[in-house]
This record gives sequence, C-alpha cells and structure tokens, in this order.
Amino acid sequence: MAEDEESFEDAELDFDELERDDDYDFGDQGGWADDDPETITLEYDDGTSEKCDVLGIFPYDGREYIALAPEDNQESLYLYGYVEHDDGTNDIVPIEDDAEFDAVAAEYQSLME
Repeated sequence: MAEDEESFEDAELDFDELERDDDYDFGDQGGWADDDPETITLEYDDGTSEKCDVLGIFPYDGREYIALAPEDNQESLYLYGYVEHDDGTNDIVPIEDDAEFDAVAAEYQSLME
C-alpha cells in the first residue's frame, strides 16, 4: 500500500480512516479473481494477492462503487469504482481523484450509520 493512503478503522461501522489500495493490478480481470461471489482476490503488481470480503456495492453520483474488507485485517476497508459489463464480467477501478475518494468514503460512511 502506498505511503499516502488514508485508512479507516472499523469499529461498529464507525470508520475513522479509509485505506486507499493503490498497488492493485487493474489490468484485464475478466471478472472476479475468485469463484465465490462474496469474496474477491486482489492480485498485486509484486505477485502477492489478498482475499477480500465484498461488503457491498453502492451508487454515488451516477456511478457504482464497491467496498471491500481484507479477510486478514477486518479493521481495514478498501473502496473502488465498480463496473459491471454486459457480458457478466466485473471490474474494479481505482478512485484516483482525492476529492472523489473523500466523497465516496463519506457516502459509504453515511450508508453505514
């Protein structure tokens, strides 16, 4: 994870910080990297991977976003853009704009209240 990441601490869905997972490989995924629809496996550029629980997909400002929690660190939360294609495949994309990221994090937090 990058040094400039923000982090959320998960305490009864009252998040103080949110992690930005900028090291994820956003290449041609062809759908989830895991067969279980409730989890996905993020494949990183350095060859490592991380299995995450899908907490939910939610709309904000005309787009969809996905919230993920790493299985080995349930106190972390990752947010990505989410795209579902007509052929049934899905992609997650980084939220590169800081203002968009902050707005999506605030929307997710308000949904969890």
